[in-house]
Amino acid sequence: MNQRNQTDGKVTALYCRLSQEDAQQGDSNSIQNQKVILERYAIDHNFTNIQFYVDDGYSGTTFNRPDFQRMLSDMEAGRIGVLITKDLSRLGRNYLEAGRYIEMVFPEYNVRYVAINDQVDSANKDSNDLMPFRNVFNEWFARDTSKKIRAVVQSKYAKGERTTGNPPYGYLMVEKKLVVNPDTAPIVKQIYDWCMAGFGPTQIARMLTEQGILIPVAYHYQRIGVLLHRSALDAPTVWITETVKRILGNREYIGDTVLGRTGRKSFKDKRKIDLPKEQHHIFENTHEAIIDRETWETVQRIRGGKRRNCKNGEKDKFAGLVICADCGKPLYNVRAKTLTHTQEAFVCGNYRRKVASCTAHFIRTVVLEEMVLASLRQVLSIANGHADTFRHYVLQRAEQEQKQALREQRRELDKAERRIAELDVLFQKLFEGNATGRITDERFSMLSAAYETEQQELKQRLAALSAEVRVAEEKTMNTERFLLIAAKYTNLQELTPTILRELVSKIVVFEPEKLNGKKRRQKIQIHFNFIGTLGAPEAKEMAESA
Repeated sequence: MNQRNQTDGKVTALYCRLSQEDAQQGDSNSIQNQKVILERYAIDHNFTNIQFYVDDGYSGTTFNRPDFQRMLSDMEAGRIGVLITKDLSRLGRNYLEAGRYIEMVFPEYNVRYVAINDQVDSANKDSNDLMPFRNVFNEWFARDTSKKIRAVVQSKYAKGERTTGNPPYGYLMVEKKLVVNPDTAPIVKQIYDWCMAGFGPTQIARMLTEQGILIPVAYHYQRIGVLLHRSALDAPTVWITETVKRILGNREYIGDTVLGRTGRKSFKDKRKIDLPKEQHHIFENTHEAIIDRETWETVQRIRGGKRRNCKNGEKDKFAGLVICADCGKPLYNVRAKTLTHTQEAFVCGNYRRKVASCTAHFIRTVVLEEMVLASLRQVLSIANGHADTFRHYVLQRAEQEQKQALREQRRELDKAERRIAELDVLFQKLFEGNATGRITDERFSMLSAAYETEQQELKQRLAALSAEVRVAEEKTMNTERFLLIAAKYTNLQELTPTILRELVSKIVVFEPEKLNGKKRRQKIQIHFNFIGTLGAPEAKEMAESA
């Protein structure tokens, strides 16, 4: 039968698709091979005005492909009369969507569909009987292939092998190993330095943009000519907050390999999702670090707290560090262009917003700076001048604290273990009561669910308590880490955001005590990174005039 009149001058669309998984099956599915088969079929069956639509490297489980969408637009415009594919799997491997297009969408636009190898032709209704089953098989094939690929990837992750050749910004990939990139590693260091100095990701992104530094995908494109994202062409020097956040949170900058950070919900959904940290595969000290561990951990603590930018444009060196001793909320920094530096102060955030019952805990900024600076000087002097004495004091204090904590934790552990044993007995009686008919199924379901929930919570608490008991064992190592940082500051003259964040995890401010007249006394407690509180040095009391 002559098919020339059937197109009525419309386009005969020859659609080709190849995914990365299909490419591994050999040349039979190659784009070039598909083109040859489709063109020969069109000529042999007198289809004219042929036009190719090609999606190379796109999965059949999604129909959000560039040329497929372009072809749909041409269908909607009435320009296409016939659509031909090599087989049904080239159209797609999602049987519900493939069936919808073949049975509903194409007929709606008066488009005849032909799948050559599967002998499907919408002009011949008898040829479509097995089509739904073939579509189901095509989806099963995609599901099975996805499962096998995931198994291979997980196996590689377990061995510490990377599955992508794109190294983190700041590194180069040389013989499957990460090597520091002298061009971009200094930029990574600068980003971390800015964060340590108190700048947030949005501010850092703005500063990088102002300096005209190429964004990671633009640098990648300039270096090897591979386009990973359109922004490499459209906005090569415009940094965004999310890019800076990813760099600040990437553990690979301290020399560790982290695999399996992202995944997909299903083989049909190609969007990437962040996986929980518990599912990551981490291998320590696998390559040269750009950022030291102390700096990285300090940055993570900084990023873990919310910080507010001051309206007068100045940075608050204490941002995120000052905590109310009574309600545990951050203190609010009262600053304004109308206030002098000596008038600036901190007050409890809950008290200021009246969202909870708490007192002001008012402390002037200059007083806080003086107290903290004096305490840091005292601690650093001992740490740098009498390291052995400092180690002994920290460990002795930790041991005293730990003895008390251990007693309390052991009591709670014993209590939790006894309750778990009791629940096991209750479960046994519950099953027996249900089996003999003394307890109804409804009652059994309610009680067993409650017991299971309680037992699960107790087991989680047991694990947490056991971890707390082990904390003391790390105290010696943490003391050495603090001493390494302290050695950088032998003559501390002033407080900077970087110094504060390297040495201090938080500063607890207590409500001032009124003395006689206008005098008052106020106490602060400094929690140092790695070693916690030290007692007398940071509990120094200072009287000030109101």
